[in-house]
Amino acid sequence: MKYGITTVLIISIIFTLLLYSRFRVIREQKGIIERQKLTVDEKNKDITDSINYAKRIQTSMLRTEHEMFDLLGEHFVLFLPKDVVSGDFYWCHQQGDVVIWVVADCTGHGVPGAFMSMIGNSLMNEIIIEKKLTTPGLILDELKAGIIKSLGVGRQDGMDMALCAFNRTTYELQFAGANNRLYITRKGIGKEALTSADWIATFDSDLIVIKPDKQSVGFEEDKDVPFTTRSIQLEKGDCIYACSDGYLDQFGGKKNKKYSVRRFKEVLSEIHTMSMEEQMVHVTNELFEWMEDKEQIDDICVIGVRVEMTVPYSS
Repeated sequence: MKYGITTVLIISIIFTLLLYSRFRVIREQKGIIERQKLTVDEKNKDITDSINYAKRIQTSMLRTEHEMFDLLGEHFVLFLPKDVVSGDFYWCHQQGDVVIWVVADCTGHGVPGAFMSMIGNSLMNEIIIEKKLTTPGLILDELKAGIIKSLGVGRQDGMDMALCAFNRTTYELQFAGANNRLYITRKGIGKEALTSADWIATFDSDLIVIKPDKQSVGFEEDKDVPFTTRSIQLEKGDCIYACSDGYLDQFGGKKNKKYSVRRFKEVLSEIHTMSMEEQMVHVTNELFEWMEDKEQIDDICVIGVRVEMTVPYSS
């Protein structure tokens, strides 16, 4: 009996010591995990702070709503980054009587795309503001050379772009596109003689599409050819639209398909007589209704501009 009690006590002590040892190990492991979590949280905060700072820098490079109105008059800009920062960007500047505006879609999105957008923005400033070029095709040629020089030959990075140069005095619009189309609406424009040009596609009686060059702004094997400048005479009330492919490629609808160019043209043809403010609401609602609960897959940028008889501007 005595030995039995002693044995039980010894077993109990050993078991208690094992439990205490295990408890210490668990407590130490918990401490390590908590310290690691704290380190990860601190690093995540540093990364988030850095990305938010990058967003402030990128936002500061974009024209404000007031500046865009001074340059373009009645217009809308739908700008929806997929992440905090964007690989899409828009750019606008006046050179004499010519207002130049751009919708650009850089390789990638998020931080990599944002870095590329900053390179593009900087080169646009150099080419247009410093060198004073206003011909769209020549601007894209210079931009392509600048990107290749910055990144090196062989790097498949760059951007697709729609670039417009509108002369306030003559109402002539010049356009050059790197894979990105330009859409123009006017009552009856699809029936006019200008639509016989092979670089113009007619969608319906009120909408035409100016075709882009099938090359990006950046290095591409066997595509070292100059960009083409297209010219078209505009009238008061015409609407001009350009967009990145983020809107067109967004998945949604009942069958979870891409939105498509066709649907976009149908919407533009339907809304072009509305005010630009109403058009902005319609284009935005159309996108979100199409997406429903689907995730946004890319950065989105859409710009619409209505030609006015007189456009307020700052010199």
